[in-house]
Amino acid sequence: MDLTGIGLEGLRLAETKLEKAARKLAQPAAEDTVDLSQQAVEILEARRHYEANLKLIQVDEEMSGQLLDILG
Repeated sequence: MDLTGIGLEGLRLAETKLEKAARKLAQPAAEDTVDLSQQAVEILEARRHYEANLKLIQVDEEMSGQLLDILG
């Protein structure tokens, strides 16, 4: 199981979600209204996904290091 790969894919997905929400907020008045609360929720969700995937990668690296210490 490649946890780092899974974490990196999760980071890419979080980045995509953040960029999408930022584009909606930055669009000129092409749309009548932008739901600011919905976009804020999207940005916060992207942040949490990003943090969770960073933690996954960190834990994977720590576990791999500990395994090498045990085997070495």
